[in-house]
Amino acid sequence: MSITHFLTALTAAAALLLPLTPVQATTLNCTGGVVNCGYALDGHVPAEFGGWTDQTAYWSGMSDSVTVDFGAATFVSGLTISLDNNDSYLVEASLDGSHWSTMLTVHDYQGTVWYGMDTFSTVVGHAQYDAGLDFHAGSARYLRVSAFGGDTWNSVGEIGVGVTAVPEPSSGALMLGGLALLAGAARRRCAA
Repeated sequence: MSITHFLTALTAAAALLLPLTPVQATTLNCTGGVVNCGYALDGHVPAEFGGWTDQTAYWSGMSDSVTVDFGAATFVSGLTISLDNNDSYLVEASLDGSHWSTMLTVHDYQGTVWYGMDTFSTVVGHAQYDAGLDFHAGSARYLRVSAFGGDTWNSVGEIGVGVTAVPEPSSGALMLGGLALLAGAARRRCAA
């Protein structure tokens, strides 16, 4: 296992112990067909059953998307997202803005409402937590939300992200060195 993989795994384990802390993105970008892009990250979560165009970023078709840029690599430990209920969505993650992997899939049959906006969360203990969501925590600089099914009228009401900064390799090496010293001291103490 490389040091980078080890540090990512260590950061992931630490993230599970930390509370979910929302982070303000550096940049929010939407493709040309998205109306009211800024509503996707304005801090306001639309009410359940709310109108799909009421204070949301919305579009028609399957070719548009909403992208969050954190400005640096972060570990995404949880997501809470408000979406139009009868559509299927992908939340994809990327470190470079070119290579994407699926972080969350929400299908049109999931959720608790039968029309309008619906909030989904991967955070245990959140009122809208859904254990059936296909979520993969991981490192990302960018998150992209797009639709891939449903009635083709799509909407993102709010994107809430729990993140932990990914340590630089030098910081990780320093932390590993400190842990090694602590382990050595504990071993000597037990031997004495």
